[in-house]
Amino acid sequence: FASVARRYYHTKMSAFNSVRISKNIGNKSITIGFNSYGNRHLYSDTFRRSKTFQKGDLLYLPQLLNASIYVRSSGLSKPRKDRITGFHYFKARLHGNHVYLNVAEETRRMKDGRTRKERYLYSITDKIK
Repeated sequence: FASVARRYYHTKMSAFNSVRISKNIGNKSITIGFNSYGNRHLYSDTFRRSKTFQKGDLLYLPQLLNASIYVRSSGLSKPRKDRITGFHYFKARLHGNHVYLNVAEETRRMKDGRTRKERYLYSITDKIK
């Protein structure tokens, strides 16, 4: 069953799609947002990867991201079928424990040939590899 809870959280989280948060990574500032692809992945994937993060926490993702601290960035560890080209990792405190916010970075080619980076919250884990 495409649960009532799933629909409820997807609807609530869709309001985040207009949210943009600036974070410093090393010596530069990046903008991180939310999108429906990342929100769907957060809902379906996060609870297997974190014992700390709970469904109700989905409603506070912008605040959690805003309070997080940059840890590191990495390229891909395996080939992907989507447009993700790397990740940025941020650490935050939640319910007395640390969680890691995994921010996906996509490189999009524009019609004029230039490229643009898009970053969005993708997953939350208890540890990073």
